[in-house]
Amino acid sequence: MLALDPPYIDIFATVDNQIPLPDGQFTCNAPTVNFPPTAQAFNLGQGNFTPIYAQLVADGSEVIVVARDLPAVLLFNVSSGLTSSIQLVRPGFADTHPLSASASTDGSQVYVAACDQYPNDDQTQPCAAGSVHIVNTCAVLSCSAPPNLGDGDFQQVPYVNINDNNNSNMCNGQGTNAPLCLPNLIAIRPQ
Repeated sequence: MLALDPPYIDIFATVDNQIPLPDGQFTCNAPTVNFPPTAQAFNLGQGNFTPIYAQLVADGSEVIVVARDLPAVLLFNVSSGLTSSIQLVRPGFADTHPLSASASTDGSQVYVAACDQYPNDDQTQPCAAGSVHIVNTCAVLSCSAPPNLGDGDFQQVPYVNINDNNNSNMCNGQGTNAPLCLPNLIAIRPQ
């Protein structure tokens, strides 16, 4: 069992016991679950943080973590206990500030919606520029990437405040000079 407990990730075993049902019995007996005191805590090396997304990849070998105000995607290797990171890139701007994230089931791609620029790097002001960062984790996870797919944060798709009618009031109806509309949820559809 894994538990994200910033700045740590904890791994501990469980002992599950289910008593088999006698032939012809269709009611279930409640299983017993015990937690042996052999938990291991691994420091992710980022100090205390506020996670906004965590996912165990499909084969159980890695955990993907994205945190608020941490401009990187963290990859924790379950068997080795080591953490690596892929920096979120936004040339010409200060650090990127993740807002939400989602990943493919196999963990090969992570999509991070982020604010890439606050005016004068002041987070109390509305975000001035944001994008969805598309991150390929295959360099770290050793997966087979599709042809011509870059490593790391290989593409950023900027947000714009224009809806389908080419109207600049997509999110708030406050006109062209309104603050940028930022997503608080990002999801991907399995292929």
